[in-house]
Amino acid sequence: MKARQVIITMVIGLLVVAIFLFASSGGAKPSAEQGKEEAEKILKVKAKSYSNSTQPMTVRGFGQVTSTAMINISAEVQGVISSGIVLKKGTTFTKGQTLVVIRNEDVKLMLQARKSNYLSLITAILPDMKLDFPASFAKWQQFYAAIEIEKPLPPLPEASDFKEKNFLSSRNVFTEYYSIKSEEERLKKYVITAPFNGSIINAMTDDGAVVNPGSPIVSILRDGNLEIEIPINKMEVEQVKKGAKVHLYDENNITAIGKVVRIGNYINPQTQTIPVFIEISESSAPLYNGIYLNASIEAEGFETVMELPRKALISKHTIFIVVNETLTEQVVEIVSYQKNTVFVKGLNDQVMVVIEPVINGKEGAKVELIKTSND
Repeated sequence: MKARQVIITMVIGLLVVAIFLFASSGGAKPSAEQGKEEAEKILKVKAKSYSNSTQPMTVRGFGQVTSTAMINISAEVQGVISSGIVLKKGTTFTKGQTLVVIRNEDVKLMLQARKSNYLSLITAILPDMKLDFPASFAKWQQFYAAIEIEKPLPPLPEASDFKEKNFLSSRNVFTEYYSIKSEEERLKKYVITAPFNGSIINAMTDDGAVVNPGSPIVSILRDGNLEIEIPINKMEVEQVKKGAKVHLYDENNITAIGKVVRIGNYINPQTQTIPVFIEISESSAPLYNGIYLNASIEAEGFETVMELPRKALISKHTIFIVVNETLTEQVVEIVSYQKNTVFVKGLNDQVMVVIEPVINGKEGAKVELIKTSND
């Protein structure tokens, strides 16, 4: 029992001695001294001197190739259709080729009957024309002789004076003539021809179907003439001009050349971008409607800007610069983002810009510059 008490007493004594020795040596440094040491700690940073200049600019984007003409063809009259080509997706055709014929035998017969009645009308007025308007008789006789039932009406002779005009009007010569010409124009709508070289991308009906005015028949697109719509940031679109050369490419090594033909004057509310339309003039491989391509537009450059690495940004509009070996935050105006760099305004020439992120970097920290390979 006494031995245990002796051991405990010795241990307590040793602890007291250790605490005394630690306290006499000063212990942990005060927090104020720690803060002072941290403040005096020098950070090593990579920085480079920059000056303002005029910088060329490439605007980049991504878009889908489309045909310059993609239209839906609908019926304007009623009837049973008979196709001139196979009404299926992928069917090709040439300009002027008959796509669809709507049966029109009854319409033709009705038109011929009206022309026959018109011949009778002209026959009835010719004797009066010979007596009352002998100077005009010959031209109306020639007009009568030129009328053929199965062909369009010839041009209508002009009345020589008010009296002759009044006479012809009272006999419904003008009214009937223009009614027949209207029917001739309507008859043309029964035959639908291709407005350009192209192919069918969708067919909504087939041979033997009955269509009504407004019924969709096929959707077609033009061959060859292709363009691409590229959404551009509103900050950069002002540097893009009509006629600017454009390089197009994809991951399969397809390359193409184009030029800017239209620039939208509206903003897409979802993406806050403005559409730029590019006409494709040549390509290293066939391009198809719907393919996606990257675009590099040769735009006008910026004046009085600096091109900095993107890594220099410590926030959306802030960078670090070095002034008297001290880190200083600087707000800049970003005018354009490039692939790996950014164009900025608001800096003086010969400014020393920190070009890489700084660990524990703070306003007012002392720094030591690390020379770059370009220095």
